[in-house]
Amino acid sequence: MIIKKANPCGFCSGVKGAITKVINLIEDQNIEKPLYILGYLVHNRFINDALKTKKIKVITEEDIFQIKKGTVILTAHGTPKKTIDLIKSQKLNLVDATCPKVKHIHKQIEKYIKDDYQVLFLGVKNHPETKAITSNYNVSLITLDDLSFSKEKSKLVLISQSTLSYLDYHEVYKKLTSLGHNITKAETICNATYARQKAVIDAKDADLVIVVGDTLSNNTKMLAIVAKKYNNVDSIRIENIEDLNNYDLSKYQNILVTAGASTPSAIINEVLDILQNTFDKKPYKSLLNLEDYLKF
Repeated sequence: MIIKKANPCGFCSGVKGAITKVINLIEDQNIEKPLYILGYLVHNRFINDALKTKKIKVITEEDIFQIKKGTVILTAHGTPKKTIDLIKSQKLNLVDATCPKVKHIHKQIEKYIKDDYQVLFLGVKNHPETKAITSNYNVSLITLDDLSFSKEKSKLVLISQSTLSYLDYHEVYKKLTSLGHNITKAETICNATYARQKAVIDAKDADLVIVVGDTLSNNTKMLAIVAKKYNNVDSIRIENIEDLNNYDLSKYQNILVTAGASTPSAIINEVLDILQNTFDKKPYKSLLNLEDYLKF
């Protein structure tokens, strides 16, 4: 059995930046405590569990009314403006850990709306990134399963959630233009997302792709979909090595291991170590500590 690690995989710069920002806040004596995160900082439960051990509380919008003092951290996915205004109205300290790539999408939308375009936003319903954008702007939300929208303006632009497949984006664009729509392309798939998907597609010799990441992570989900859709190979999604106990991998000869952009290196390395060195020693049990998940 040949085991290969996709390059790149794992943490992107946006995730590293968000984690670094929070760690610095924990250590900064001048920042008002306690610290709160408005939802998952990034979509990985191990990272968020590790942050909780550092006395960071994960809250919802409803909890903001109960907070008397402290610092609220915005997650990497973006936040509705009305929620930001609520935090400010409560006189709470605010720290923005939104990914720069997500902020870029917001700026693109603002630019096209100012230029009198109707923005078609290709996203995943109920994903935090989509929720923030549909709350902040008058966009027409379309999904991979439903491309219908009501045309309101003569100028149309197609903008995507940062973690979707770049190939799916182009397929959607072709489908919409084939229906007679004249649409401007504004490709906003994150470069890290693109690079990780391309590494999977380029691995033509793999007969199984193991995708390591959280079930909530959309870019993790897309890696598994890309492997099946564009390479026609089996793919499985796991959160850590313990999930490998549910699979029989003996029939595969060439396995590619990849990971979502919010998957800690420690988890990826543990999966690789098991597959390459101690493959036959089931049941697998992770030996990682919570602190390991925050390391780059």
